[in-house]
Amino acid sequence: MICQILSKTNTSLWQYTLSDGRTIKTGVDFMIPYIADKEKWPYPKDVMYWDQWPIAHPALVFSAEAYQNKDYLQLWKKLDHAPEQEEVVRNLPIRNPIIWL
Repeated sequence: MICQILSKTNTSLWQYTLSDGRTIKTGVDFMIPYIADKEKWPYPKDVMYWDQWPIAHPALVFSAEAYQNKDYLQLWKKLDHAPEQEEVVRNLPIRNPIIWL
């Protein structure tokens, strides 16, 4: 969401590349398979509410728009849009990201 908020018409943080080649897109692409199927996550469970994740996080919508990737948007559509667990809701500050576009 920071990329969405801080990007301007002539400066897009979505396209920024660090000196070692890392980008936001490489991070998104790393996470997508695990968001689609969290059972593939090869690391220890690192969040308290593991069973309540993933949800339809706005980062997927913003990434879909920034990178013109329909797969990100399709994944967002499949995920839970109305989580009820308080801590999960707290981590979802934007409930309707479509209106931001």
